[in-house]
Amino acid sequence: MVRGVGGQRASYQPVRSNLDCDATPRSVAKAFSRQLGFRSSYVADLDAISGDQPNWCAYDAIASAGLRMIVDAGMKNSEQATQSIDRWHASDWCDGIVVGLETLESEQDLRALFDAIGVAQAVFSLDLRGGSPLTTISDWAEADPIKLVEKVVSVGFQRVILLDLSSVGSGRGVSAQNLCNAVRIEFPNIEITSGGGVRSRRDLVKLSKSGCDLALVASALHNGQLTKEDVADF
Repeated sequence: MVRGVGGQRASYQPVRSNLDCDATPRSVAKAFSRQLGFRSSYVADLDAISGDQPNWCAYDAIASAGLRMIVDAGMKNSEQATQSIDRWHASDWCDGIVVGLETLESEQDLRALFDAIGVAQAVFSLDLRGGSPLTTISDWAEADPIKLVEKVVSVGFQRVILLDLSSVGSGRGVSAQNLCNAVRIEFPNIEITSGGGVRSRRDLVKLSKSGCDLALVASALHNGQLTKEDVADF
């Protein structure tokens, strides 16, 4: 496993942690489960996002350590979903399958992927960089993020991740707070997850007050800025 910083994946380095773990998936998952009390996790399979096959061995290792998973494995089109969706649905550790804006190839594929995954496990990740949509879909590149959330909700998604990659691992505090608040007002019944830059309990409070149901946190846990007690409170 690596520690993400600013979405600059070429410079990512293996996890170095204050927790009792090495950088292997099972070891990190075991630390999160046994030392911090987590029961579920978000996994970004960076190799799969870059075009490789999903790392099923890593997922199984994480599951064996006691964590369920929401996984971003670079789902991009209906053909890919057809090839692997049965295996995802058969995995008893799978809490969600992410369709990420970064890898999605077309609006048509968005609908096809949602239909294949199903409403219970379908999670849309609104990937941003510096507040702008991170996408190869030309019509969406300059779109208002709220309008993109409106599109995915109209397809049927009830779970969204709002994530600005430039904030990941930065320790600068959460940058998507205002977006979370706007999305919560517009769509009061969907599940909202956000993160990127979380450094303290105070940042978790900010996300909660902005309408987030779930928070993505990694660096602050490895650095010891967030404790087991902080995690338990949220």
